[in-house]
Amino acid sequence: METKKVTVAEVLEAIEKNGYKHIRGQWWGTEWNDGPAVITSACVMGQAALNLGVSNSDLESKLNAAADGLASTMINYNDDELPSGRHRKYSELKEIARNKFRPHLHKMIEVETAEYNAVRKG
Repeated sequence: METKKVTVAEVLEAIEKNGYKHIRGQWWGTEWNDGPAVITSACVMGQAALNLGVSNSDLESKLNAAADGLASTMINYNDDELPSGRHRKYSELKEIARNKFRPHLHKMIEVETAEYNAVRKG
């Protein structure tokens, strides 16, 4: 399996890059037409994996190990509803992670690459 090296900071940038429709409670949402399923929406970590071209599960486990549970924390923030009834935007999630995990931004992780059948629908 091929791998790719990325910093924690690059993962955070990939959260907001080329936005998929934002979902919660799952890695991504799919649609079926006349062929294989196509990814059309993603959660905070799903979007990072899609944009980096890496395995979502490998990204989550490597981030958690390298940065004190960053992926799990971000997934919880992604899924939590705020008192106002709204959910956080990708940009808000990226800034929370950047501030909360600042000491880890320089860390490099090696993640398995992956190819996805995805279409961006914002």
